[in-house]
Amino acid sequence: MKNFEKAYTAALFALWRLTELPEYKTLSQLCYVLDERSVLKFLEFFGGQTVRIPTKDELEEVLVALTLQEDVTVNEVQEETAIRRMLGDCTVSIDSRRRGVELYHKLKEMKDEFETIT
Repeated sequence: MKNFEKAYTAALFALWRLTELPEYKTLSQLCYVLDERSVLKFLEFFGGQTVRIPTKDELEEVLVALTLQEDVTVNEVQEETAIRRMLGDCTVSIDSRRRGVELYHKLKEMKDEFETIT
């Protein structure tokens, strides 16, 4: 284990124990997935805030929705074709594909609402 990992892991663990804030409980794990510079940058940007990190599946679902939106609006693919293609894409779980299509429809509604306002 690198010196920074030991020091920062200990510091973040102590911070949790000293403050007894449950939100700090998993912060010490950052040192195992980020290098020192990234940990410091993360703390600089998000210090004092409560941040909820999305799951990999949640991010994948939004990426599906944005990919569909790009296919339809930028690449001018027919919506039905884009959805059919996405549902057949086996590189993404079927649950993420289905949820992504739902989110795509929500994005469409949001866009329509925004265009109505402006």
